[in-house]
Amino acid sequence: MSKESQNNCGLTDEYYPKLSEIYVPEKYEPEKADVPEIELTEKQAVEQGWSFQKKSKSVRITNYHGKERDLIVPHKIGGKHVNELSAKAFMNTQLDRVQIPNGVMKAGRDLFSRSTVREVIFGSGLDEIPQYAFLYCVNLEHIILPDTVWWIRKEAFFGCKSLEYIKFPDSLSCVACRAFEASGLKGFSTRKPVRLINGSAFIHTPLHNNYKLIATKNDEKFLDILLVGRGAKVKLPKVYVTFKRYSLFASCSLDLSECTGLDLQNAIPEQPFIYNITVSRGQEGYYFGKKSVVKYTDGSPYPGLLRPIKQNGDELLVEFAGVAFRHQFIPSGYVHFGVKSLKITTKLFLTLHEHAFNDPELEKLEIDYYISAHNEIFSQKCTKLREVRWKGKYNKEDLVQYIPPSELISEPVHRELLKAFQTDPADHDWQFFDSLVIDKIFSDKRLERQYYFTSANPRNMLRQKQLILIAIDVLRGTPGQFANRTEMYSEYLKRHLNYAHKVCEKIKPEYPEYAEFLDNFK
Repeated sequence: MSKESQNNCGLTDEYYPKLSEIYVPEKYEPEKADVPEIELTEKQAVEQGWSFQKKSKSVRITNYHGKERDLIVPHKIGGKHVNELSAKAFMNTQLDRVQIPNGVMKAGRDLFSRSTVREVIFGSGLDEIPQYAFLYCVNLEHIILPDTVWWIRKEAFFGCKSLEYIKFPDSLSCVACRAFEASGLKGFSTRKPVRLINGSAFIHTPLHNNYKLIATKNDEKFLDILLVGRGAKVKLPKVYVTFKRYSLFASCSLDLSECTGLDLQNAIPEQPFIYNITVSRGQEGYYFGKKSVVKYTDGSPYPGLLRPIKQNGDELLVEFAGVAFRHQFIPSGYVHFGVKSLKITTKLFLTLHEHAFNDPELEKLEIDYYISAHNEIFSQKCTKLREVRWKGKYNKEDLVQYIPPSELISEPVHRELLKAFQTDPADHDWQFFDSLVIDKIFSDKRLERQYYFTSANPRNMLRQKQLILIAIDVLRGTPGQFANRTEMYSEYLKRHLNYAHKVCEKIKPEYPEYAEFLDNFK
């Protein structure tokens, strides 16, 4: 492949954006940091303004309150190696230049946050740049990253207005979300592709504002896009295109009619904003987010993932109509139809992303196929949900789980019970329901989270009425899905049967199913 085609990300002259509107990281030779190794006695260190903690074989520096602005962190104090810098060690400190020697293996968050530092040089040893490490270091102009660092954490360089360029070392593997947001970054370089967790690492920077595309890996057949620029109008060539996670952060127009393939890795932010993103006809089935104003270039609407088939009052039947390239999924925040009962029919194995269901009116959900979930699938808005039906492994059995109404057991308890609907990453059978979540709440008779705390209930303890309703709904459902069986729920009801009848009789006019269950309970 020619040098020109490499620089142009595989785009030929007949396509836009122009060469000058595409940013591809430059390659470079790594900078070598030669930091002097300074040894101090404990007395000298204290006199120079160092605060530290002695460990059995090493020293942790906790703070610097000296007057030196051109600073070299000591290599040893009292004969012991300095191997750690505490969180906020240089926060709000008046500094110009700081050199950190080899052997510092760990650093805490907010390390230089809001300091006046202009240059920081790391020796080898540190494996990650911590969260908020240089937050609002508005004077920071130059940094040499250690050749051992593999991760730049969230918002590490947020607001570094003077930082215009940075060189990534060969060891770097991941750059986390919003790592350079609102900084002055105009470019970066690397000798190998950097695996960004998402494109938000470079949002609201000159790099984001000045280019239509920011891309890393590409050849004649593939193009990886880290970020699409503000207001960009981009027609993509005959290549397989991958939009990295959070690569679409602003209004733009994308013509995908020539693409040979498309892979969207949650490209659109799961935030309550409206994005005006247009796509061309010819790629039906690719999903760009329900919260987006998505249209074809001719103005016709883009098809949704769930297509309504039949509605009878508050009951709605929809079918999954999306055709993803590699897998079928329902993304975060997508389901919000405003009905009480929703049934999703599909012939595909579906993955439900975190908080896929965001409907405050939904009371009953049914999915007629085997499914898996990425974390908790119900958002905090699903306060009325009471019944979930789905298919077991390989569609061999019908499963159901009931949840007591939030108005009877409180929203915090209801919210915690809904967290049972997720796939345990350690479960290789991809079971959709984690019964241990409910088992723990019931056996502990309390919630772990502080939001249930009140002065009248200082230990987050569940009341007897709440436990009775939870027990009844577990026994009304499919008992076989509970890993530890359901004997403890039955035994609890038997011990408190008289009170259980009083509870159920009181709510019988609105929720007769509980009294009906107890009438047949043995």
